[in-house]
Amino acid sequence: ATINVHIRDLNDNSPIFAQASYFTEIKEHSGFGTSVITVLATDFDSGVNGDIEYMITGVSPLLDQNAFSIDSNLGLITVESGFVLDRELYTSISLQVTAFNPNLPYQYPGNSTVSVKISLIDINDNLPVFLNTSYLFTISEDFGTINNDTLIQVAPRLVGKVEALDQDTGNNSLLNYFLINAASSLLFRINSTTGEIYTTSFLDREET
Repeated sequence: ATINVHIRDLNDNSPIFAQASYFTEIKEHSGFGTSVITVLATDFDSGVNGDIEYMITGVSPLLDQNAFSIDSNLGLITVESGFVLDRELYTSISLQVTAFNPNLPYQYPGNSTVSVKISLIDINDNLPVFLNTSYLFTISEDFGTINNDTLIQVAPRLVGKVEALDQDTGNNSLLNYFLINAASSLLFRINSTTGEIYTTSFLDREET
């Protein structure tokens, strides 16, 4: 006689993510619907016992929990609307994603979680800001001269320095300084990199 034994599958396996953790980069201010990354988990059970759905169950730092969404079936994470990804506020974001079997209670201990780290790439979205709203430098009219009889100009002399900062990073934070007043540019020059201002000619208070 032939005896056939059919072993019925029990839902005794937890989903397993393909990676121990995930990392990706996206540009700051990425808009609604921007694809971030796709996570993938598998379950060794068969049939409906092997079904997997995904859910975002944690966000760090504490942002709007709806800043990102995940396709429950595909595991694709996207940027949601109404949320601004600003690198000047946070350089990276960590999500916790849970894979679970929808045919079991959500709190079933066999659920699996994975960390997804999203690094924000800086874009040039900030204007330079001067450290002071105005600068005042006082010099004598014979500043930069050595001969009191002829008041001749010698090598350019440092008048003062202005300084600005840009909250962007890398090349996006590099600054160049220049003078926009045509009359001033005949008497002074500015180091485009350091912001140091120098005389370029003899200064006569009665004519300047």
